[in-house]
Amino acid sequence: MTSDNQPPRSCDPYVKNLQREHERLQQLLSEANAEVTALRAERTHLETELRYIRFVVDNAPDMMDYVDEDGYYRYVNNAACDVLGYSRSELLTMRVSDIDPTITPENWTQAGRSKKGAVRSPLRANNAVEMAQPFQWK
Repeated sequence: MTSDNQPPRSCDPYVKNLQREHERLQQLLSEANAEVTALRAERTHLETELRYIRFVVDNAPDMMDYVDEDGYYRYVNNAACDVLGYSRSELLTMRVSDIDPTITPENWTQAGRSKKGAVRSPLRANNAVEMAQPFQWK
């Protein structure tokens, strides 16, 4: 150090490099913060849309469900619960084969692998009503 508390001239390039690196890192941090803010806003928007869509599908007058490749119900709307006579929690533990007497877990899996056509079958509702329900692979 010199007498006026300044670093020696030999440190100037090192200090300047540190200052440039500090400025570069601050710029990167500022850009990252802006990106995080934009992503949060987008997430909030998408969550709002999802809540709206979920409400519409949950309350649609027609039965809607999502069945996985093994034939388990992964989603059912209110109309499906009402028509089939099961609660949502009951249906979400069941397979299509629990409701449809013509579909077994084996032929469901086989149909799912081929993904061809549609299956039209009678459903066994909890209230002992039989109805036709189309299953389509897309």
